[in-house]
Amino acid sequence: MRPRSRTRAQSSFEFIVIVGILFMILIGAMGFIQGKIYTIAKDRNDALLSSVANMIRIELAIAESVDGEYSREFIIPFVLEGNNYSVTMESSADALLKMDDSEHLLLLSENMTGFLKKGSNIIRKMDGQIIVNYQCRLGFPGVECDQSSMCDDGNPWTIDVCTPLCRCENQSLPSCGNFVLDPPEMCEPANTYNNTNCSQSTSTCMGNMTGTRDAYGDCEVTCACGYDQFDYACMYGSCGADCESDAICEDGDPMTIDACEGCVCTQLFEWIITGNVELFGVYDRINNLVIAPGANVSVRKYNGSANTGFLEIHARNITVMGLINASGKGYDGGNGGAGGNGGDSDGSPTVSSGFSGVNGSGPFGGAGGFRGLFTNVDGLPGWNGTKGGYAAPQSQGDISEDETVFMGSGGGGGGGGAGGAVYIDYGATPGSGGGGGGAGAAGGGYVKLYASQIINITGMIYTTGENRSGNGSRGDDSGSGDDQYGAGGLGGFNSTLSSMVGGMYGASLHYHGGVGGRGEAGAGGGLLLKANEVYFNSSSSDARGGGANVINGGTVKIFYKNVLVNSTFNAGRVFIKKER
Repeated sequence: MRPRSRTRAQSSFEFIVIVGILFMILIGAMGFIQGKIYTIAKDRNDALLSSVANMIRIELAIAESVDGEYSREFIIPFVLEGNNYSVTMESSADALLKMDDSEHLLLLSENMTGFLKKGSNIIRKMDGQIIVNYQCRLGFPGVECDQSSMCDDGNPWTIDVCTPLCRCENQSLPSCGNFVLDPPEMCEPANTYNNTNCSQSTSTCMGNMTGTRDAYGDCEVTCACGYDQFDYACMYGSCGADCESDAICEDGDPMTIDACEGCVCTQLFEWIITGNVELFGVYDRINNLVIAPGANVSVRKYNGSANTGFLEIHARNITVMGLINASGKGYDGGNGGAGGNGGDSDGSPTVSSGFSGVNGSGPFGGAGGFRGLFTNVDGLPGWNGTKGGYAAPQSQGDISEDETVFMGSGGGGGGGGAGGAVYIDYGATPGSGGGGGGAGAAGGGYVKLYASQIINITGMIYTTGENRSGNGSRGDDSGSGDDQYGAGGLGGFNSTLSSMVGGMYGASLHYHGGVGGRGEAGAGGGLLLKANEVYFNSSSSDARGGGANVINGGTVKIFYKNVLVNSTFNAGRVFIKKER
């Protein structure tokens, strides 16, 4: 039994020895790791302190290198990566940076006085001496002030400051009218003419005309420059001008008027219109145009070809005592849709809906009326077309302020009515035909009159939209026997002038067709007058849409320089501009 007990005691002892050895190894490893951690932390702290020291050295070196006076703020951080540290002056020649067990001694320039601290630091250079966080003290060399109140110069338009270099500065306030040019001011003093701060170009070209002005603009009340307008005139040899007066253009031909027009020599002709004449497109090189009383100038209707649908005249003087008529000379209206056939008593599928009207021509042509639809009883009527528009659908949408005017767009044609259904009782009675839709009317053409001197209108200028076009035809009557259905009526044609109404349905013993839709009016065309002087009788023009409608009337534009005589205009829009 004893040998067994001794063996157990021996095993317990060995276990204790092994555990002790392992514990010693663990303690050693932990010590080693802790030492490593301490070393890493200290190395990191040393690096952080070194970076702060290098930053301070750079600030001192910059100040040392500057000639003359120098002042700058730099920041020494309060913490480094979240850890506190200290900055203390060991002497006037060195500073100690310390964090935990890490220290960094910073040797300062022998030329430096003052102290360093965490946060904001002001470094200065005065009379060759570098000063950090120096306080201004009167009596010291170069010190003019120790507070800003000592720098008051009595001028309400300045801010008086004692600078970090202990010198007084009187900084101008940016205020318009203080005779000091401060951004963002363009000029001083305010409200002055020909201000030298407002230099401007003295010449420019507008076409062949030369614009001139003096070298300086004006300083406005807000201290912003206002630049002068150019005065334009023909100057021979400048901007490509051939002439500056009529005398230069004399060609020796007694049948022409030699004129300087637009700074270019032009041989002009006299033109007097006394009868009826059709004109179209552009006419120029005219000295005096006179449309005599009783004369009728008709503008050629637009047909898709160039120079149709409008009249443009350039002259020195234009006098209209007769008539210029561009009414209905613009875009065509749409044709009316045909009516549908009535139903046949023998059951043949002759019965049909009507046909839709055709849209009016032009960019804002009226929509064609929708067709009348077939039913099992009376045919439904066709829809009316819609009005042509001027720069907008069915209305006046012009907002332009240039010299552009337009032809009026045409109205839409009416839709055809549907045919009537066959009536079945003891027998079968055919239906009558639907009426054709009326055609839409044409829009007005446009007229432009340009005169370098005078336009005088005592006659009439019409650019109205048309309110007349072809009527739709009546549908045929139906009979009582086979093949006695009524055929649909034809749609109206825009080439004829009538009342634009849709045709009636044909007569029937029972079911009749639908009525054709009405065509609609065209839009008014535009009128432009441009001259130095414009004399215009208010009752002398009409640019309304068809049916005297201003909703889709054209625009009347007048550009003048000196005189304008006018009152109320018959138009969808009137734009008048006085030019310089």
